[in-house]
Amino acid sequence: MRKFLTVIGCCAVSYSSLASNGSFFVTPQVGDVNTKIKMEYTFENNDNPQLSSDNIEVGVSAGYQFNSDFSIEAVLLRNDTADVFEMGDTYNIDQKQLMLGYTFKVNQHFQIVPKIGISYWEFDGKEGSFLNPGPEEESHFSGSELVWKLAFEIPINNLIQLQLTYSDNNYDFGKAQTTSFGVKFEF
Repeated sequence: MRKFLTVIGCCAVSYSSLASNGSFFVTPQVGDVNTKIKMEYTFENNDNPQLSSDNIEVGVSAGYQFNSDFSIEAVLLRNDTADVFEMGDTYNIDQKQLMLGYTFKVNQHFQIVPKIGISYWEFDGKEGSFLNPGPEEESHFSGSELVWKLAFEIPINNLIQLQLTYSDNNYDFGKAQTTSFGVKFEF
């Protein structure tokens, strides 16, 4: 029910803001993700309650910034375990997010943008080949969760902004803390 109300809220705010002029934007981003994966989602056989994994996340968002300082955006994210030779277990997360944000302009050189939305995620695992005598196991899980982000933006000019984003969200498979850097292009 919370997810449904979040989506309805995003639509209502964006619809009410359509009367004002605004701008479209695209933001490519890259970042670091610390993922804490619950043991039932891993290939490990030990007593630890979770596995910690540092991953690289890449993504892009596209959206609309209203003159009322509200924004709505669609986000595609992928984070991969960095394993060049695929010797160890790998865990990858793909996300599609719909986010609603509000821009607080601290001054002309700094903005804070809290965002809330819904994430549709897919979690894939593949067992590594190192010291694994049999075929490699694979796993696939999917779900949706409410998520939040906090973005800090530094406008370079009227059309380009540097963006540092932090999020710390819980998922069915565990928890992910993300810090990412992006460049926001408005047009």
